[in-house]
Amino acid sequence: MELLSTGINAIVVALVGLLVAWYAKGRFDALERRMDRLEERMDRSEERMDRFEERMDIRYERVRGDITQMALAIGMRPEPQTGNG
Repeated sequence: MELLSTGINAIVVALVGLLVAWYAKGRFDALERRMDRLEERMDRSEERMDRFEERMDIRYERVRGDITQMALAIGMRPEPQTGNG
């Protein structure tokens, strides 16, 4: 009788262990999917930031060129560059 009781306890413990493992796997899979979606969003955000940076660089160069043209138009000349940095 004691052997039967021990066997039933072992089966119950094994089943509970399997249920806990199955539940934990489901939670980890859900977490992994969320992390994958987050990584995709971060990648898209990084691409948008890169495009924004490129547009800002182009605009900066245009404004810089316009300012240079205005300065030359009013007679300013570039100062000589020294090698001191």
